[in-house]
Amino acid sequence: MTSEVAYQGEPGAFGEMACLAALPDWKPVAHESFEAVADAVAAGRFQRGMIPVENSNAGPVPGNLEMIASKNVTVLSRHALPVAMHCLGLPGARLEDIRLVRSHPMAIKESRRFLCDLGAATEESRNTAMAAHRLTETGDASVAVLASSRSAEIYGLEFLARNVQDSADNTTFFAMIAPR
Repeated sequence: MTSEVAYQGEPGAFGEMACLAALPDWKPVAHESFEAVADAVAAGRFQRGMIPVENSNAGPVPGNLEMIASKNVTVLSRHALPVAMHCLGLPGARLEDIRLVRSHPMAIKESRRFLCDLGAATEESRNTAMAAHRLTETGDASVAVLASSRSAEIYGLEFLARNVQDSADNTTFFAMIAPR
């Protein structure tokens, strides 16, 4: 029987990638929010959860450490995930036609220079992969997302610009949690 690990987002999320890197024999299972991950672990529905707590360039993920501390879970370990952020668009989209970029607030912070140079408006999403999935549903070629290469593959998006994060050593640190 395969063990399951909870993460926030959808397939292609950096949380899923952290699960696959830290627990390669476990099945990542998506949840709507970071709190839903912690609640599922605290309730014993999952033996492990993976929650981002800090980025090397954008700083702490707001509220996650406090939320973890308030739940009936324990932090087993901390895992570093190198994060390459890409600007993705629908097939045929062109970077010069992008008017809006959607992504998680931390991804937007991690890619400020690129976004400033692009001059497009930004809109926050609950997760990078959720933004990618939503883009495929809306079909708007003037919208791009900041997300992983895995999201591009899963959702059939094209790379408009690669490695748009401000720092080449961009790393997100995840707390692996377990029931207390």
